[in-house]
Amino acid sequence: MPSLLGTTVATNYLRVVGPDYSESGQARTYTGPFSTFGTRDLVFVKLTSVVADGSTAVNFSTNYLNSNSDFAKALRTIQNFGEVYYATTPNATGFTVILSRDTVNAADSGNTQGSTAAGSTAFGLMEAAIVSALAYGGSAAATMTALTPTGVSIA
Repeated sequence: MPSLLGTTVATNYLRVVGPDYSESGQARTYTGPFSTFGTRDLVFVKLTSVVADGSTAVNFSTNYLNSNSDFAKALRTIQNFGEVYYATTPNATGFTVILSRDTVNAADSGNTQGSTAAGSTAFGLMEAAIVSALAYGGSAAATMTALTPTGVSIA
């Protein structure tokens, strides 16, 4: 990228601008965290607590590399709602994905999924689609929550 400095290709290079910023004269206040270093704005979202009736419980870590595992089914469903940049290795109760914030949608005519701000749980249509894809029955539930990376942790 340094070889492109001074060109329109590198306009966003070395620019630290969070998704929420304000201008005050010459000074800017950044409210980060930022993922817009000349790239798309990214959002971390965790999927947790998918539980089913009786003794049958979803376990995302069981054979998670298999193409028909619960992890694979959930991840394929998430890909129908947004562009996935990264998925963590799952544990038994869930996993985290990094999505392009501007592609997360509800797959409806309004094309809006709701807030992707930190702590948001406005992913109802995506959660319902995951429950349906896992096919564990009507009492299953999926919870997706937007996360905030801070320092060396993501919460």
